[in-house]
Amino acid sequence: MAIHFATHKAARAIYEYAGTDGLKPWEELPPTIQISYVEEAEAAITEIAKYIKFLASQIDIQDDDQYLVKGTLLAVANSIDPKTEPL
Repeated sequence: MAIHFATHKAARAIYEYAGTDGLKPWEELPPTIQISYVEEAEAAITEIAKYIKFLASQIDIQDDDQYLVKGTLLAVANSIDPKTEPL
């Protein structure tokens, strides 16, 4: 499960990406609009998590340090992936 505040920060960043001129403040948006940005953020974070998992799969484990690197990459990917269920 994605870190809750990270998903909302990503949604807000998507909303404000092109600038804030003429836009309502994020807090004043109707919940239905905010939800659509949260869904976009979840889709983007899911793709990032897939890429991190791909990078981890490319590590050819030959010593203990590479286990640590691969484990760290997988831990990061699973912690941000909205599709991963919490333990």
